[in-house]
Amino acid sequence: MGYKYFFVFMLLFCSFACTITDKENKDPVKETVLEEMQVSDKWTNQQKIDFLKEKKLKYESKAINAENQAQRLQFKQGDLQDAKRLWREAEINRQISNELQKKIDELEKSGQK
Repeated sequence: MGYKYFFVFMLLFCSFACTITDKENKDPVKETVLEEMQVSDKWTNQQKIDFLKEKKLKYESKAINAENQAQRLQFKQGDLQDAKRLWREAEINRQISNELQKKIDELEKSGQK
């Protein structure tokens, strides 16, 4: 009877460990860009470009906001870790914005042909 509980426990532990490992290995920039680039195939190139430009602007705004908050927090006692977290968040948002710009450039280039 004891082995039954042991195997159930090990199964649960292994599935939990795999879930944590999968989350740690994912690149937030690539995942977000892939999600944001899910545009309809029925859209025209210009509609896709406009959609991606709006998303790019959203991430640029998030980056600016995070940087502003980090600037304010960096000199407050005990808030340096929060400031560092906000700078990392701003960097990720800038990377997402850059990737979206690359996709916009590709669409604009293919639309000119």
